[in-house]
Amino acid sequence: MIYFCGYNGFNQFKNCNELMVANMTEWKFDDTCDIQETTSIKFCSSWSVNVLALSNELLLSGCLKGIFGSIQKFTMPDNIKAVSCNDSFCLILLINGICCKISFDTLELRELNFIGVDESISSEENLPSKKQSTEVIEHIACGDTLSVAMTSANVVYNIPTRIFQFPKHVKVKKLSCGAEHALILTTNGDVYAWGSSSHFFRRGQLGLGQLDSEVAPTLIDGLAGVKITDISCGLWHSAAVSAFGDLYMWGWNLNGQLGKPVYKDVTINYQNGRTDMIRHKDVSVFASPEIVDLPKVTNSDDENDDNDYSLDHQLFVERVHCGSRHTVIETECNQMFGCGFNRYGQLGVNVEHNVDQNIVQFVGISHNVVKPFDVKCGSWCTILISGERNKI
Repeated sequence: MIYFCGYNGFNQFKNCNELMVANMTEWKFDDTCDIQETTSIKFCSSWSVNVLALSNELLLSGCLKGIFGSIQKFTMPDNIKAVSCNDSFCLILLINGICCKISFDTLELRELNFIGVDESISSEENLPSKKQSTEVIEHIACGDTLSVAMTSANVVYNIPTRIFQFPKHVKVKKLSCGAEHALILTTNGDVYAWGSSSHFFRRGQLGLGQLDSEVAPTLIDGLAGVKITDISCGLWHSAAVSAFGDLYMWGWNLNGQLGKPVYKDVTINYQNGRTDMIRHKDVSVFASPEIVDLPKVTNSDDENDDNDYSLDHQLFVERVHCGSRHTVIETECNQMFGCGFNRYGQLGVNVEHNVDQNIVQFVGISHNVVKPFDVKCGSWCTILISGERNKI
């Protein structure tokens, strides 16, 4: 079973009539989209469209061809390895290394061919009948202004442009994209970043200690000596988890998505001697990775009691998931905590009790989902997939 919370303004969670869903709610499908097996589901979402993949079946739901509440199914020629999307299209990577693209405006499915192709040739051309190389695509991710692919030859593409090649001994474990930046995690625990770091405001999402852009993957020195096991990108913030269970975050903290306060108390002194205290929004940019202070919890006999706090036990973070402006972490005990923008209930916390719609420190997310489960963040939502917990 699949459960969700967050924004549903385009009826992308079919059979739910609420605009905002603040509690984990079962995502129900009609008879033609019945989901039974959930252990290998791939999921991503933009503001207006959900993308769900299982085996070789792909399901799009939301605003398609400009029509709210639309559903479109595709049967791919091979099993789906990964999906990624932005507000305009989604990329689908098949296990045979072929990358496809579907436009949400036209619902046209196209195969992309950019490996070894001259930069002047469009990436939209169909694949030839016979591939000229054994090089295949192994990782994909897309943001608002860049789409990224990593091949079996360790070549990195800002699709369709080849921008970098790692040495043969480097193996890539994970690729993630924000609005204008990307992160690569290698199997030895190094993290590389590139892209823009200065959209409108200087937001530091690259984590390189400065606010300039980088055109090619650059090692994040702020994580040197730390073995990183997981990464994730939000729109303009980034996160990483170490082998010691520490959470590192950097970038823009507009909504508290870094688990840090966005307000400070300011004293105003008046000429008549009266003073007043007001809350002032103090949005911070963190250009280098910083360890986040997390709540301490106590062990509980109740598996679903995620709000049982004490000073007994420091959280050991195992995975991190970033939405557009919210962040969710999973602990080794399959507990879930979140922070950041919660206007649409995407953190599973009742918005009526959410001051200024921001949660500026990690709080336990309550749910009634039987453990184990997988967590996945969409742009403005969070979903839980009950069943086996997949490896990173």
